[in-house]
This record gives sequence, structure tokens and C-alpha cells, in this order.
Amino acid sequence: MRILRLLFLLCLSFLLAACGGGGGSSGGGNGETPPPTPSGLSVTAGDAQVIISWAASSGATAYHVLRATNAGGPYTVIASPAAATYTDSGLVNGTTYFYVLTASNSAGDSARSAEVSATPVAALAPPTGLSALAADAQVSLSWNAVAAATVYHVKRATNAGGPYTLLASPGVAHFTDTGRSNGTPYYYVVSAVTAQGESADSAEVSATPSTGLPVLPAEDSTRNRFGMNTWFLSDWDGGLAFVDAMKQARPWQDATDWHNPVGGIDALGWPTADASTVVLTGTPAEINGRYKLVFNGQADVSLMWVGGTVSNKVYDAATNTTTADVTYAATATGSVGIILKLSLIHI
Repeated sequence: MRILRLLFLLCLSFLLAACGGGGGSSGGGNGETPPPTPSGLSVTAGDAQVIISWAASSGATAYHVLRATNAGGPYTVIASPAAATYTDSGLVNGTTYFYVLTASNSAGDSARSAEVSATPVAALAPPTGLSALAADAQVSLSWNAVAAATVYHVKRATNAGGPYTLLASPGVAHFTDTGRSNGTPYYYVVSAVTAQGESADSAEVSATPSTGLPVLPAEDSTRNRFGMNTWFLSDWDGGLAFVDAMKQARPWQDATDWHNPVGGIDALGWPTADASTVVLTGTPAEINGRYKLVFNGQADVSLMWVGGTVSNKVYDAATNTTTADVTYAATATGSVGIILKLSLIHI
């Protein structure tokens, strides 16, 4: 009996060895095993898409990406990429998606990875209303604020269309680029950065610094972004917004296209053709209200690019002085530029 039992055990051991007995999936006896579970999963939400990436698993020939709309599943296999990254597109913005992965080879699949989730969001709109005002060796930029923006990326190039270099990341919707070379055109774009990411670039603007233009002052919480023209008046105390401001400050530009200079300037600094000039910049809360306009000469004055009215225009021939009441009623959000248009009658 003992001899028969020993023979039976030897035969059983031989059969198990021949059949590959001993546990685990061997992939047909070649010693291959399933790859390890994927690790290092990360997700980046975009506009109607989620980008998933992970650390490559040793021995994996493919990965199975599984998705669910509830934490913990149930999951559905949506792709089997060979690379350790996958972009899940065509998703619904605002919906949270949950993902797990398995690594695969001829021996089988690994266990599922830890779950990750992401919520696609609509693309962030780029800043609008970007404007560039050149001065002596500098360019002053301003644009409309973007809701939820934490910072803005100001980018500059010396050629139209770029390539652009990141210049600054201000937390407000304006920036002054100093130390520029007079006579050199500079090109600018701005993007907004929020918790969801960075927007596309704004439309490009350009400006060319010149020694013939005044220098904007450094940031000053008591005057900056308000009364741009009056910054350069030696007798301005902030109480009267426009006292010959148009002639003594910002350069005169064309009356119909602000980006072009006026046709000519006389010896006294007045334009010889219809012209426009920036008077105020700031938010509606800072600039809206009624102001008295006073300047030497006779002209018809109107507003450009902003809501409001110009009323009670009076010309005093005895003093060669024009006065008017200017009421600003800007509604745009963020920093807005206010330009007065001057149609010449007599100077």
C-alpha cells in the first residue's frame, strides 16, 4: 500500500509539472506574466475633452482606458492605446468623468489602477479691447478684464505675428512696457490665466515708441488710469479734468482711425486737421460722471468709443476759449479708454 501511494504521488507531481501546475497565468508556458498595474495617472481637463497620461507599465503592449460618470463605476472600455497617454474627446463640458486603467499583454490584464476624475470646461475667451499707446521709450497697454482671471500673460514680439516672448504676468488689466527702443515697432498679445488654464492670445496690437511722445508716469494709486492727458499738466490738481489737456499731453491721432497720426500739427501744438486724443482711461466706476472741458480755440467736440454726451458747447470769441460739459457713461467692464474727437472750426 505504501509503495502504491508513493507511485500515485509521483505520477500526480509529474502531471502537474507537465501541465504547468504551480499557479499564475503563464501565457502558454513561456513564463510571461501580466504587466503591473498602471501608476502615476494624471488628468488635464480641456474644452470638451480630458487628457489622461500615466507611467508606462513594464511589459505592457496596450492599455485599456475605462470611463464612468459615477465614482466607482460601472466603467466602460473606451480605448486601448499602446502609448501611455490618451485624449478622451467629444465630452460634455461641466460633467465629471471618472477613469481607471489596466495594462495588458499576451498573458492578460493587470489589476485596475486607482481612479482619477476630471471635469471638462469651455475654452476661456481671450482678453478683448487690447490697446497700445506709445510714449518715449515705452508702451502702455490696457485691455478689458476677464472674469475669474488670476493673472494675465503679456507677450511681446518685434515682428507682426510673433514669435512672442512672455514679458510679464500682471494681476491687473494694464501694463507699461518700459526700456523700449524709440523708432522700433513692438507687437503685443495678452492671454488670461484662470484656475481652468490659459486662454488663447488676444488680437495683436502694435506701437512704436518715439522721443516726440511724452513719458507716462509710474504707477500712482492717486492718479494712475485716470486723467491720462492731465498727468502732464504742471498746474493740474485733479479738480479740473481738462485744461488744455488735449494739446499738452497725449499725441494727436487721426479723427477716424486712432491708430494713425493726425495729418499735421502747427507751431502751437494744435492739429491742422480733424483729430482725436485720449483724455481718460479707467473703469466705468472711476471715470463715469460729468466734467468741464476748457481749451483755447474753436472746435466741435464729440466722444469716441464710449457712451456719453457732450453738451453746452460755447465758444467765447473774446478769449478764444471753448467750454463744454462732458458726461461719461461707460458700460464696458475692465479698463476702457475714452477718446475725444475734435473737429476743427477755427484755431
